[in-house]
Amino acid sequence: MIPPYRFATAIALALCLSFSLAVAGKTAPRPVDDDGRAIFTTARILQSDVATWDRLTDLGFALQRTSNGQIIAYLSAEEIVKLASLGLAWRPVADPHQLAHAGHDDPSPDLTYSNHAAVTARLNQVIADHPAITRLESAGNSVQGRELWFLRITDNPDTEEDEPGFKYISTMHGDEAIGVEMCLELIDYLTDNYGTDPRVTRMVDEIEIWIMPLMNPDGNLTVQRFNAGGVDLNRDFPDAYDDPTDSPAGRAPETQALMNWQYAHTTSLSANFHSGATVVNYPWDNNSAGNSVYTATPDDDICIDLSIDYSEENAPMFNGSFPQGITNGADWYAVSGGMQDWNYEWHGDIQVTVELYDIKRPAESLLEGLWNDNRESMLDFLDRALTGVRGIVTDADSGQPLAATLSIVGRDKNFYTDPEVGDYHRAITAGTFDLRVNAPGYQEQIVPFTVADARADAVRVDVALAPRLTDLAYDGNRLDADGGGDGWLDPGESGTLAVTLENLGGTATGIQGNLIPAGAYATITGAGATWPDLDPGNSAESAAPHMTLDVDPAAPAGHKLAFAIDWSATGDLSGTTEAFFVPLSAPSTAIEPSADVPTPIQDQQTTESTLVVTEDREIAEVNVRVDITHTYKGDVTVTLISPAGKEIRLHDRTGGSANNINTWYDTETNPVDSLDVLIGDSTAGTWTLRMFDGFNGDQGTLDGWSLELITRAYEDPVAPVRLRRVARQGSDAVLDWWPVGSATSYKVYRSTDPSAESFFNDVTAGDGDATDTSFVDGTAVAPGQVLYWIVSGEGYTGEGLWEHFGR
Repeated sequence: MIPPYRFATAIALALCLSFSLAVAGKTAPRPVDDDGRAIFTTARILQSDVATWDRLTDLGFALQRTSNGQIIAYLSAEEIVKLASLGLAWRPVADPHQLAHAGHDDPSPDLTYSNHAAVTARLNQVIADHPAITRLESAGNSVQGRELWFLRITDNPDTEEDEPGFKYISTMHGDEAIGVEMCLELIDYLTDNYGTDPRVTRMVDEIEIWIMPLMNPDGNLTVQRFNAGGVDLNRDFPDAYDDPTDSPAGRAPETQALMNWQYAHTTSLSANFHSGATVVNYPWDNNSAGNSVYTATPDDDICIDLSIDYSEENAPMFNGSFPQGITNGADWYAVSGGMQDWNYEWHGDIQVTVELYDIKRPAESLLEGLWNDNRESMLDFLDRALTGVRGIVTDADSGQPLAATLSIVGRDKNFYTDPEVGDYHRAITAGTFDLRVNAPGYQEQIVPFTVADARADAVRVDVALAPRLTDLAYDGNRLDADGGGDGWLDPGESGTLAVTLENLGGTATGIQGNLIPAGAYATITGAGATWPDLDPGNSAESAAPHMTLDVDPAAPAGHKLAFAIDWSATGDLSGTTEAFFVPLSAPSTAIEPSADVPTPIQDQQTTESTLVVTEDREIAEVNVRVDITHTYKGDVTVTLISPAGKEIRLHDRTGGSANNINTWYDTETNPVDSLDVLIGDSTAGTWTLRMFDGFNGDQGTLDGWSLELITRAYEDPVAPVRLRRVARQGSDAVLDWWPVGSATSYKVYRSTDPSAESFFNDVTAGDGDATDTSFVDGTAVAPGQVLYWIVSGEGYTGEGLWEHFGR
C-alpha cells in the first residue's frame, strides 16, 4: 500500500573631514547658556593613536581629527570624568580655531567674517543688481529665528526647466567660516560675469544653481561648532546605519529646514563646505564595520572622479596631507548622521564634503588667496552637473512628465526625476551602462547607453514609459469574528473578511472580486465584494458588505486559512492575487524569565546569561526585557541569540554615564536589529543574552532579563496542498499549487505505474523553500498515465492521511 504521506495531493496526467564626529550612534547635544552658547571644554587628547580614536568615537565623544593626526575633543563635564576613568590624559586648547597643520604660521584672526546680517544684506544686494537671474528663498529658521537663505541662480528663476539641480551649502559648523566667504565670492563671480563670460553664461543658463552660504547662523555668531541648541548639525541627519528613518521629526530646526527643502527640490550633485583640514571627503561617511574602514558606495568610481575634479584645481589641496587631496569619509573616520550620506542615501544626490583649510578661521588677509585656490575648483565641480547621462521621462501615451525612479543596473542606488519636468541628471564615469527606469503604474524599461568621456556634455537618453496593465495585489485584511468575541476565528466559527487591494498597474475602475479558497478548512459563504476606483500605487479596502466564511470544526490547532481574490475591472481586465493567510485562534503570551541573575558584567569581557524554553511553539512576536545597571552604558553591546542561532543586536554602545538599561525592546525601545527575523521560528531551546563591555574603567550588573513570547501551536498534521494549475507545455508536465501556511518545504513524488501504488517510491523533486510552489517535470516517460503526489511538510513516512485528485 502507499505509505501515509502527509496530506499529499495526487494528479494524473497524460504524458505531457569636516570636524566630523565619529560615533557609533547619535551624541547628545551639549548644554547651552542663555545666549545659545554650547558649554564644553575643547581639549587635545594626548594619546592620538588609532585605538584611542576608536575607543572615544565608539563612546560617542564629539571629536576633531586634525590634518597632522591630533585628536581634539569637545568635552561635556560627564566626558571629562569618563576620560579619567579611561586613563586618558588631555590638555585644554586655548584657541581651537587656530589648530593647523604642522608648518603653518598664521597670525591671529581678525574676526570680521560675514555674519548673518552681513550675508543677508549682501544677498539682497545681489538680488537688486541681478533680478533677471536670481531669487532669494528661505529654507526655514535657526533656533534663534534667523533665516536660512538659499540663493537661486539660473536664467529663468521662476520656471522649472530641463536642467540639473546643483547646490553648495556652507558652515553647518558655525566656527568654520571660510566657506561663507567662498560662497559669497562665487555668487558675485557668477552674477557679475553672466552674459560676458561664455563658461559662466552656459552654467547659469543650463543649471539650476542653489547656494546657501550660512546654514548655522547662530553658531556662526557665537563662533562655535554647535547650533544654539547645542546640536552638531553634521551628526543630526538620518543615517543609513544608525538612524535609518528619513524623517525630520525630533531634529534641530536647521536640520529639519534642510530636509524639508530637499523634499521639495531635486538636485543631482552638491557639496558642503567646512574647514579644519584641506581635503575633499566623499561618501560613505559611515558603516557598520568601525572606524578607519574604507566604505565604498555603489558609485565609488564617480565619487573619486568628482572629488579629484575639485582637488586637482587646488594646488595646496591636491599636494597636501591626503593623496590627490581626497579621502573616503569612513576611511578617514566614521561619521553618524552626516548630511552628505543623507543626500546620497535618500535623494540620490552625490554630495561631497570639502574641507577648505587646516585653520578654521584664518586671518582675513588670507581669504583672497583661499578664493584663488578654490575658484576654479568650485566652477569645475559645478560644471560636472552637466556631464554623464540626462534625459526626460514621460508617459508614452500622453507625453506628460513622470515622477520616476532610475538606477544604473549593477549599481543598486536610486536617483530621481524632477516630477514637474520629468528630467533626470547623473554624473558617471566613461563606459557602457544600462539605465533602469520605473514609475508607479508603468512598465519598467532598461535602456543601454554609452558615455565616451566622463567630463564631456551628458549623453541624452529620453524615456517614454508605457502604462502597465492593471494589476491588483493583496495588501492586508481586517477580520470580524462572529464566534468567541476575542477578535480571532476559531474552528467552527464564522467571520467577515474585509480585504485591501493595492493597484500595481494602471488606473482601475469598476473593481469587483470574489474570495476563493487557496487551502483547506474554510467554506466561503459570501464571496463577492467591490472596491473603490484605484489610481496607480493606491490601496483601498473592500466596501461593505464584506466577504463571509465558515471555519471547519475539524481545523487543527495552529492552522492558517489560505485565500486569494479573483478580481475584475472595467475594460475586460482580470486577475488573481497571490495567496494570503488568516491564522486561527488567538496567539498565547508567556513571559519566560532568566534564572542565572544577577550576573556581573566585567570590564572588557563577554558575559552571557541563558534561559531554556521547553514548549515547542511557533513564534508570532518576541519582546525582550533587559535590566542592566552600569556606570556607563555606552560601553556595552547587548545581543540576543535564539535557539536557531540567530543573533539580534539589541543595544550597541550608545548612551552616557548613569544611563542604565531598563527597557522592553520592541515595545519601549527599538533594538538595533529587528526581532521580526524570529517570526515563524520555534520557541524551544536555549536562548542567550550576550553582553560585551568594550572599555575599561567601570563595570556593571545584569540584574535580570526575560522574553515575552507571543506564539501559536504548530499545525499537526500540515494541511493538504490545493492545486492552482495543472498543464502541459509540450512534453513537460507543469504543476502549480497554492502555498500552505504551515509548510516548511514541499516534495513532489511521481509514479509511472499507477496500478502498482505500493511501488510509489520515485522521488522527482524536493524543495526546502516553502515559497516555491511550482514544479516542471521534463523527464521523458513511456506513454500512459503518470501519477504525481505533492507533499507539504518534511519527511516521507508517517505524515498523516493521503489524498489524491484522480489519475
